[in-house]
Amino acid sequence: MPLNLRSEWRWLLALILFAGILRMWHLVTTEVTARDSIHFIRIAWQLENEPWKEVLSKATQHPGFPFATLGMSHLVRPILANDLPLAMQVSAQLVSVLASLLI
Repeated sequence: MPLNLRSEWRWLLALILFAGILRMWHLVTTEVTARDSIHFIRIAWQLENEPWKEVLSKATQHPGFPFATLGMSHLVRPILANDLPLAMQVSAQLVSVLASLLI
């Protein structure tokens, strides 16, 4: 059977769209963030406000997710300008959504 790349891309796009809709529904209906997410948000906040070398030496987790959360927070903060904790929470949730779609 010959491989039809257009058909494969269509199925892949449909799968990503379906997963994205499910993840966005999960993001919108989540009322309380998980404890590990709070830890990652704390590391992201420390990366912004303290020297990176000190933060990374004290961190008990890999810094990839906190760095991504910090980067996303710079995009979310203008939208949620008056609520930094909510902006950081939404940033962590959006990073989680993007990571799940990439995986």
